[in-house]
Amino acid sequence: MFFKKKKDQKVILDSLEILEQYLKNDINSISTEINTKSKYYNQIESKLHSIVDLIQNKNQTNLTVYGEIM
Repeated sequence: MFFKKKKDQKVILDSLEILEQYLKNDINSISTEINTKSKYYNQIESKLHSIVDLIQNKNQTNLTVYGEIM
């Protein structure tokens, strides 16, 4: 893998694990706090959280539409 710092690698992998759980509907929401120390890894984690925000907003919009239909 391209990560050099073990702690930052773990943070990124944990973020991906949480994203996977969210997509499987195992969890209902995701915290978007930045936990990496390195500027490079911070950019990666920030991009992951940007993707998470897009997914959460899309899901919320879908729930709103379904609620109106019901």
